[in-house]
Amino acid sequence: NVCMDQVNGNNIQKWVLKKAENAPVANGRYVISNAKFSENVISINGQNATLGTYVGAKNQMFDIKYMGAGYYQILSVQSGKSLDVANASSEPGANLWEYSWNGSNAQLWKFIVNSDGSYYIKSKLGTVVDIFSGIIAEGTNIQMYTANGSDAQKWKLESGKAKMEAVCTVMSDEDTKATFTVEYDKKEAVRKQVALTKGMNTVRVDFEVKNPE
Repeated sequence: NVCMDQVNGNNIQKWVLKKAENAPVANGRYVISNAKFSENVISINGQNATLGTYVGAKNQMFDIKYMGAGYYQILSVQSGKSLDVANASSEPGANLWEYSWNGSNAQLWKFIVNSDGSYYIKSKLGTVVDIFSGIIAEGTNIQMYTANGSDAQKWKLESGKAKMEAVCTVMSDEDTKATFTVEYDKKEAVRKQVALTKGMNTVRVDFEVKNPE
């Protein structure tokens, strides 16, 4: 129990203040969408980050992991590479692309919560993720810029849009057991066809993944 007492200089009255870490985002897989135009998401095309219409592709999904001291790693699901500020530039207008993870300041990010629940995604270099000239269109470049409060800099993280995986086991009429993994979207049922092969014989199996929620 903690109680109040007169100051006496004992160690039990001495305290250390430690700055709390700001880690507002849980580790996980996310789609990073514009807060105002939610179907427009950060996409990796080639090596570059651009704005794209959400289609559920892996180049639009990111694994986000807390690294400590308020900073996160953001890795593309498609390539395993990190979101990175080109040439480690702190200048407004620097390009955002992907690069092999090296833990540099150009690859460390803070999620700063806005009053509307959206985030600024701030590089350890000081600038924030920004849509070039605020142009909401397919292929618009994603750059780094000085924070200015515009919609072009506000993002939300959507775990529900990220593809999930289900492991399925199928028994054929010849007691051949096959286990496979299929991706599905939480919001939609997805039909798939898988070929199960035993020796020279192939059996095709149709299945459907239902919405789990």
